[in-house]
Amino acid sequence: MTTKGTIRDVELKMVLGVDPGTITTGWAVIGTAEGHAMELWSGHIKTESSDSGPDNMGRRLHYIKEYLDAVFLVHPDIESVAFEGGFIGKHPQANMAIGYARGIAMLVAAEHGLKHYQYAPATVKKTVTDHGNATKSMLTRSIASMFEIEPTIQEDESDAIGVALCHAIKIGDVWWMG
Repeated sequence: MTTKGTIRDVELKMVLGVDPGTITTGWAVIGTAEGHAMELWSGHIKTESSDSGPDNMGRRLHYIKEYLDAVFLVHPDIESVAFEGGFIGKHPQANMAIGYARGIAMLVAAEHGLKHYQYAPATVKKTVTDHGNATKSMLTRSIASMFEIEPTIQEDESDAIGVALCHAIKIGDVWWMG
């Protein structure tokens, strides 16, 4: 499938980036061609605050899965899924919840016959901004500048764009930004 875009109307390799979370999950589809990347579509999945608590985790995860499946309906030519992982915070319950959302991203990738790739937050920041200890706002500003989008995008969305871009750079599909 050929996707028309600003990269000289060539066929794009599509990557889905996911920043998993059970309250907010960021997602982004980027296309790459001839060493360049372009953001095609991104957003965030916000689950209902009324679905908080362990009894409602299944509903939240189901909603995230349905939403990510819908992304594949719009972009069936996605070739790989990359997500942020590896961060261990101070709160065990929050770590478990993020792990559940990460598992949903893995499941969606597997159901669509795709490999998934995981990158630590510091790896994403280092690859995209050249600073492994960059703040979230630094990553957001860098992403906004690269893709010529508003720097006011939601942080989870920015992180998802960052992880998709990180993957594209790591596999050699993107080597020039600007």
